[in-house]
Amino acid sequence: MKLMSSVLCLTVVFSSVCESRAQSVVPVSRGQITIIQEVNVPALETGVLDRINVRPGQRVEVGELLGRLNDTEARLDLKRVEIESTSAKHRAESSIHIEVSKKAHLVALAELRRGEEAVELYAKALSVTEMDRLRFSADQAELAIDQARELQQTAKFEVDLKQNEMALAKRKLERHQFASPLAGVVADIHSEESEWVEAGTPVFRLLRLDRLQCEGFISVEQAAMVSVGQSVKIVVKVNEKKSIEVKGELTYISHDIDKFKNDVRVTAEFDNSKLTFRQGMRAEMAILPATPVAVRK
Repeated sequence: MKLMSSVLCLTVVFSSVCESRAQSVVPVSRGQITIIQEVNVPALETGVLDRINVRPGQRVEVGELLGRLNDTEARLDLKRVEIESTSAKHRAESSIHIEVSKKAHLVALAELRRGEEAVELYAKALSVTEMDRLRFSADQAELAIDQARELQQTAKFEVDLKQNEMALAKRKLERHQFASPLAGVVADIHSEESEWVEAGTPVFRLLRLDRLQCEGFISVEQAAMVSVGQSVKIVVKVNEKKSIEVKGELTYISHDIDKFKNDVRVTAEFDNSKLTFRQGMRAEMAILPATPVAVRK
């Protein structure tokens, strides 16, 4: 009984300490503003850089056209496939060959019936060879109907094939374009118009600046007191005379400990939609107390 009382007391004390720690502000040292995302946009095809639509420092949206390679051959190839696709679609929808074959079959049947009637009236009106020819013509005309239907079905398959080729041709044409993968700012352009560019070569460098992060360091003991998702206060030093305070959210707590300073790196993200802050600015950051959880009595 005495042992259980001691354990209960220790548990209460430990809980009180943890609660007091969780409700205290944790200061972050060596704060610095850094970017969250940086992207190099490479050429997907090899060719001549035909056009650049942006300039360094320009804001761009997702999908915005940054530039393009010369795409003359790709456009011609797409046009060829479009024409072939239209032709195949016309053949697939047209029933003219089937109708002609049906009429030819009716004519051949009519000739065969007249021949049979003539032979019934006069046995030697037509020779055996001539009657065989009439029967063969009638059978051939009937098979021609099936052949016309088969050709129409083949044309339908060709339509599907050409549609697939068209999708590939369009994709190849798109690969001659440089589309922005994010909303951000053009930081660098590594090539000039009319230059030859190899596939895989980075041409544009983009930075996401609408949302930045503040990096800093806290002690190992403090790291055990905070968790991802807590609110933070960031005071950014814009210049020697001006500082701006913003609110953010703790997004990362490193598991690597600096063996010399015995601290860990933390990062917090915050809004920068007005592009007020820049990478490299110094900042003071503090992790605010977590919202206390109500305890049921």
